[in-house]
Amino acid sequence: MKKSGFCKEYAMVVHPLDDIPEEKVDVSKLPPMPMTRAVRWSLIALRSYLVLMIVLVFVKVFLMGVGGR
Repeated sequence: MKKSGFCKEYAMVVHPLDDIPEEKVDVSKLPPMPMTRAVRWSLIALRSYLVLMIVLVFVKVFLMGVGGR
């Protein structure tokens, strides 16, 4: 090993297009992912926030007009 610690065996990089393709997972056979209560509430909060933002855009564009008059 050299003084710098560089070793050719550990520095080889393979580009994804040159690599051997890996076997894909059939997602239809996978069970549902388990979610904790915190994750479930976070996803519900995110979904509610997105719905609220869509409603606000709808109100701004269609009911008030773009100019806000």
